[in-house]
Amino acid sequence: AEIENALRNIASAGTSFSWDAEYVTTLPGKGEGRNHDGILYNDDMVITIEAKADETLGALIEEEMQNASVNKLYRISKLLGYLFVGGFKKYRNLRYQLLTASVGTIREAELRKVNTAVMLVLVFKTDGDITEEKIESNHKDIVNFLEATKAYDENGFKVIPNNTDIKLYFKEIIL
Repeated sequence: AEIENALRNIASAGTSFSWDAEYVTTLPGKGEGRNHDGILYNDDMVITIEAKADETLGALIEEEMQNASVNKLYRISKLLGYLFVGGFKKYRNLRYQLLTASVGTIREAELRKVNTAVMLVLVFKTDGDITEEKIESNHKDIVNFLEATKAYDENGFKVIPNNTDIKLYFKEIIL
């Protein structure tokens, strides 16, 4: 119900979606694309889902850059270019997974020729299944990412400014 209520703020009433699980969106450079846990889409918008249980948001960008190939460095530069302008060194302490998920969501909207994209991070919290420390750590990483992107509030979401014509909404939901 929480997800449905959140989406009501940005989707028209009665909007229906098609969906796929474990969906891959191509990213710049050679290599594997962005693996979304789920994707919903229609003619107006695309919604990607990053589901988290008892896991972190992965490595920092600076860790991904260590001993990276030329292609990996190219990819990171291109990904950062979707969200930021120059001076990429100051973004090295952000989580790479949040970068690829955000850009993957934007790319999927571009490929589907829609101007609205939504990235949902769903945290599944059940007794004994996930530690409060991991939830808090992931939340801090998300807050750092949103602050770095200068995200702003709109309709119960954060909107992540980017260097495309896509409006990217973001929401973390703890279930």
